[in-house]
Amino acid sequence: MTISEIINKVKWCIDHETHEDAKLADNGEDSYMDNIIRAKINDARRWLAVATSQSVTLSSPGSSSSTSVTTLTITPYDGFSDIATITIPLSLSTVTLSRVRLSSWHKAAIPILDTSDDAMLMFDDTAKGTLNRPLATVMQGSPTRILVQPYTSTDTAEIVYIGIASDIDTSSDDSTVDIPTIHESAFIYYIAYLLLTAYQDPRAQAMFAIAVQLTGSKQSV
Repeated sequence: MTISEIINKVKWCIDHETHEDAKLADNGEDSYMDNIIRAKINDARRWLAVATSQSVTLSSPGSSSSTSVTTLTITPYDGFSDIATITIPLSLSTVTLSRVRLSSWHKAAIPILDTSDDAMLMFDDTAKGTLNRPLATVMQGSPTRILVQPYTSTDTAEIVYIGIASDIDTSSDDSTVDIPTIHESAFIYYIAYLLLTAYQDPRAQAMFAIAVQLTGSKQSV
């Protein structure tokens, strides 16, 4: 899709879903709105890469992201016998972490930021992680560290991460954004969500919910 096509699709999407034709009845001449959409395109590319990595549907060829797996060592977290630390190498400092799994876990965990209220569950004796419900928290700072729970001294850690292509120049209407056809609708709805959020429109959440549903993933804002 070209930048011009994306702008038109996002406007049509909002008109169609909100039935507010008057709000976008400028036939594409609203440069302020157009510039917001342009500014959100690369944000939407990054979101789509993460969302589809957690999706039950398969990504199509041509995606601007790639998912990789690496095995890292873990060390005990000071003062906590059931929490360990994974240090992410600086070479991976710009990637998006998707999943973490220790060798003893029954399933992987999606790491959350330590600014989230849920991150405190790791230190809550009544809600700590288990082999069936493991926890992973990304710590602020450099190098990046992930706290994981539970763990044993014989565990090895495997992380899944997403490398996303560099931002593209969105200033030209003719610039092309490569999005797999199967994910184009989710991409458009997510930009519509970002646009309505910029306008503080309460219907933004409905756009986000549709975007997530279209990727087949399970997310929250």
